[in-house]
Amino acid sequence: MISRHRVAAARRSGRHRGWQCELRWTTGTATQVTSSGDVAGPITQIDAVGGTFVVLGQTVRVSGSTLFDDNIQPASIAGLQVGNIVEVSGFPNAAGEIVASRIQQEAAGSALEVKGIVQSLDMTAHTFT
Repeated sequence: MISRHRVAAARRSGRHRGWQCELRWTTGTATQVTSSGDVAGPITQIDAVGGTFVVLGQTVRVSGSTLFDDNIQPASIAGLQVGNIVEVSGFPNAAGEIVASRIQQEAAGSALEVKGIVQSLDMTAHTFT
């Protein structure tokens, strides 16, 4: 079992900094800690000047508080390349972008993931946006 104190210490040490986590606990002791990014997949486009990149059709905005995995060097948008597989954790802004709190490089062949609200569901064509 992981206590809330150890989770906080892990976040301060950098192991989990920037990730959104879900904690389940009883009597001050975590019974489950899970984290998951908002999008995971290959980078298809980078706008270094604008501070954005695209993963699985989702625009990701990098800010001064975005944390980068140690494997991304330099630890900035300049350390990213089209084709890199990344997992991004962040928060949506009014423009519909993901404002990245953390970007982690993933290995080739890693699972792809995107989170969002389904719109324009077409049951006949089996499509949605």
